Amino acid sequence: MGDTKIEYKGKKGFWIAEAFIEILSHYICKAFEQKDISAMPEGLKEIYEDCIDNRSGASIGIVNISLDRYITNDEDALLLVEVLEDTKKIILAEGDEVSVKELNKIEDAKVDESFKIYWNTPVKTSSFVGTLDIMQKMLKGEWESTNHGVWFKGFGHPKTVDPI
Repeated sequence: MGDTKIEYKGKKGFWIAEAFIEILSHYICKAFEQKDISAMPEGLKEIYEDCIDNRSGASIGIVNISLDRYITNDEDALLLVEVLEDTKKIILAEGDEVSVKELNKIEDAKVDESFKIYWNTPVKTSSFVGTLDIMQKMLKGEWESTNHGVWFKGFGHPKTVDPI
């Protein structure tokens, strides 16, 4: 599985492994599902659909959260910032790590056996929260990087990079 670039406004964004976005999308979906999705603007509904496709494995090879495509105004951006804040709370409720058991449970829910990639290392919840922080900064216009790489703790990284 490769990497994907999450972009917003003027190609500002970051690169991240698709596997992490698939798991993160699971938690973003949970945050959306705590709200009245039918009352949300179309752009946010589309972001929710992106996340459904990501977590189900249906977007394998083209995993993305299309902020640039679906978040077209400041009101929608602020609503998504709120959803991402709720997502952080859901993730942090897992404790310090999302366990291998929980990660593999998410994999088991994918729509096709060939899309499942089983985990053998837990993921630090702080890494997911750090990724959500970047996405929130992007939506608020506070993120300037166009080519930032996101590396999670415990999953290897270049010597010149600090993992989140």
